[in-house]
Amino acid sequence: MNRFLFLLAAVSLAAIAAGASAEVKFTTPPTATPRDGRTEIRFAVSAPTDVEVAILDAAGKVVRHLGAGALGAKNAPPPFGPGLSQSITWDGKDDARKPACDGPFKVRVRLGLKARLDRIIGWSGQNIDRPRGMVCGHDGTLYVVFGSSISGHRQSTLVTAHDRNGKYLRQVFPGPANLPPDKRKGWPRMKLPGGEEVPVVFHQLSRSTYPGVLLGSRIFPVATRDGRLIVLSALHGGGIKHPDVRGGRRLLTLGTDGGVPADFLGSVIFPDNLDGFGHLALSP
Repeated sequence: MNRFLFLLAAVSLAAIAAGASAEVKFTTPPTATPRDGRTEIRFAVSAPTDVEVAILDAAGKVVRHLGAGALGAKNAPPPFGPGLSQSITWDGKDDARKPACDGPFKVRVRLGLKARLDRIIGWSGQNIDRPRGMVCGHDGTLYVVFGSSISGHRQSTLVTAHDRNGKYLRQVFPGPANLPPDKRKGWPRMKLPGGEEVPVVFHQLSRSTYPGVLLGSRIFPVATRDGRLIVLSALHGGGIKHPDVRGGRRLLTLGTDGGVPADFLGSVIFPDNLDGFGHLALSP
């Protein structure tokens, strides 16, 4: 027999509603009233805001996500209705639509929530597919060049940094989207009508937003003491017959922090008809 003891757990978080300067709060505190095998939940808020309503079991674990979204708009998401005063019903079931277990239960109503990244499901920096090159920096950081085909022969490349135990630290290439302007001088961008800046895809086949960047099947990078990662571009990669190599094979300079210096696209050191692997070494 499931136990249904409905306790109130109303949590009001300080928040600023869009277009308002006052703190959003409950004008009618949440109530939970059992009725005919269901539970009626009522509350009202002082201004438009994001609201989350959930059912918690005795251990505080969410067993049913009843609703989440912005109130105060005509198109508030179900089960919410228009307006700032709400009445929604819980049918006693969990998210799998089976009778909820492990009561007594609590109704949690939260206001003014802000979305944040929890985690990415289905990807891990520990997964390295087809490594094509690696080098250790002076501080013991390991940089790995890897990547395989996404569609047909078209090869995508990543460079990631790992600690001396192999734990993922960060992505180096392509650099992070939030690089400040002084860290991406060599990464040209275009401005959208709204003023936002986005990277330019210079060559679709080479899968690169950096002009002239194509990394082949074997890469021999070097890492300098001052935080630069030097790699030699390739002529062909993943079967690409006409890649964007900017007239020949070049030394490319990337920041080990993901930055793209203004001189990242170096001079041509091999003509564009010379294939093969290029081995790099640092001198004192």
